Amino acid sequence: MILVVNLCKEKMHELEFVKPVCDVLERMGNDYSVRHYLRLKKGDLDAEKIILCGTSLRDFGYLKHLRMFDWLRDYQGDVLGICGGAQILVQISGGSVFRSQEIGKVLVKRKEEFLGFPEEFFVYGLHNLGIKSPEGFQVVASSSEGAQIILRKEKNRGRLLLGVLFHPEVLNPFFIENFCKQRHEV
Repeated sequence: MILVVNLCKEKMHELEFVKPVCDVLERMGNDYSVRHYLRLKKGDLDAEKIILCGTSLRDFGYLKHLRMFDWLRDYQGDVLGICGGAQILVQISGGSVFRSQEIGKVLVKRKEEFLGFPEEFFVYGLHNLGIKSPEGFQVVASSSEGAQIILRKEKNRGRLLLGVLFHPEVLNPFFIENFCKQRHEV
């Protein structure tokens, strides 16, 4: 079971940021459930993996409720944070965000092999905040504005924390597919 966490303040934004992620999971035949971050219950966190979806350019409500994500510190499964979800992962882990706008196709260069991405590729960016990688995370790929993919492999806990500043549900759905299929070697 995969838990998809909705960060959207406005219901209509769910169609743009949550539904496309769910569409990828449905095409793969994955069992999943969707919960808004303000309505999460302890039982929801029994999921094998969690995807924190992104939200609109002007929606920063989730950043005002970072304490609602304290459970990420203890969660035992793999986590994929998309855009706003990556910003949450970064801040919960001691990193920071900064003003950085990227909208539309963005050229990204990876620093090492990761989930089948080529050395250079395009992603769909839609954010006003960049991410400064916290200690213990490695930057896997960057654009001219900064980190685009960060990860932390926790061998002692057997989990992967993965943040992507772009929206793979738009241009790179195979990224979500690969994240969901694999039990990551950490």
